[in-house]
Amino acid sequence: MPRLQPSLALGITLLALLVVLLGAYTRVTGSGLGCPDWPGCYGSIGVPDGAPAAVQAWTEMIHRYVAGSLMVLVTLQAWLSWRRSGWREPAALILLAVVTFQAMLGMWTVTLKVWPQVVTLHLLGGVTTLCLAYLHFRRLQANARPTGSPPRLRHLAWLALLALGVQIALGGWVSTNHAGAICPSMPGCGAVAWSALDFSNAVQLGQPVGPSYLAGNLGLNERAGLHMLHRLGAVALLVILAALAWGLYRRGLRRPAVAIVLAGLAQAVLGLLGALLATPIPLTLAHTGGAAVLALLLVEVNHRLNLAAQAADRGEAPARWLPRPSLLRDAP
Repeated sequence: MPRLQPSLALGITLLALLVVLLGAYTRVTGSGLGCPDWPGCYGSIGVPDGAPAAVQAWTEMIHRYVAGSLMVLVTLQAWLSWRRSGWREPAALILLAVVTFQAMLGMWTVTLKVWPQVVTLHLLGGVTTLCLAYLHFRRLQANARPTGSPPRLRHLAWLALLALGVQIALGGWVSTNHAGAICPSMPGCGAVAWSALDFSNAVQLGQPVGPSYLAGNLGLNERAGLHMLHRLGAVALLVILAALAWGLYRRGLRRPAVAIVLAGLAQAVLGLLGALLATPIPLTLAHTGGAAVLALLLVEVNHRLNLAAQAADRGEAPARWLPRPSLLRDAP
């Protein structure tokens, strides 16, 4: 059984990534209300014949089927972990709790008619599930002793992960409020002047429950302000990522540093192309997938730096940073 857990954890990680991408596809194709009930579709376990908007309904149901499969695997992993060590290793149980909450958010997405608050939390929950699954996979591997790392670099890595979380939340808010294609120019926002951008009402956390938000309910200036707020957040995130990459590079960790820089720049390019080209579905999915990959990179770096701190606390001599397999390899 213990040998099964790392492979199962890796499978859960890959399936969690697929769920995130399917969720993004469901959102950008307007399929969030393809099935007006939950967990079935028009009272059926599948999409019944003659159902209106059958394509959107099947898109939504496929997302639910894959998410349900993820729930089954996470439950199995939690049971195996409980049998092995009880509460001493709660990571799998925490992951199960997060996935259970994700299922509730999926239900509320339908029953509350894609309320932006719930949809954005659902996206964040999906990325959180992915990161926790990968972290659990890494912890199940046998790790060599890492090298030491300065506390400031650890703090910067945590800041980068937090900033990415905020940026993902803003991206989810942009998507669910249909503000992705509202600014088809650079550096400004097309026909909306800077003076007309409504930043103060761009993030309305008090939007009421009741109306359908399938097409978004914000005004033009509010959507434009939200879009530009997301762009400004991207600039801030790139600065933080550059600082972290420089810190890693100076420590001789060139490959993690280069990977972070390339992932960050790719995200910026995909975001800008999506805005300029009116958010085509392939670019939108690539942008979502890029955010997920960047999150995994930052989880990996934080994991390594935390191991380094623990080794230093134990007074262990520096060694190679981490063994393989992992998302990143050490610099020679």
